[in-house]
Amino acid sequence: MATTPTPGSQCHTVLTYLKRHGSITAMQAMTDFRCYRLAARIKDLRDMGYDIETHTEDHGNGTHARYELRITDADLEAAGQMSMFASG
Repeated sequence: MATTPTPGSQCHTVLTYLKRHGSITAMQAMTDFRCYRLAARIKDLRDMGYDIETHTEDHGNGTHARYELRITDADLEAAGQMSMFASG
């Protein structure tokens, strides 16, 4: 079970965003809630036990990272939801 970030912290804000939207980029973090060090906050969340995957996306001038929160069946069960992929 992952540690919960302190409410009001940037880690808490990033985690809330990830839970609502599924993924985030540095540009979204900067424009939506003025987080200028998203990679550092993602590392903090990973250190707390959250499973966050990095995807590299191409754009006209290069690439950028998109971070995706991976939700496990254990996470869904803890939240009182059932996985649509659960068997039995």
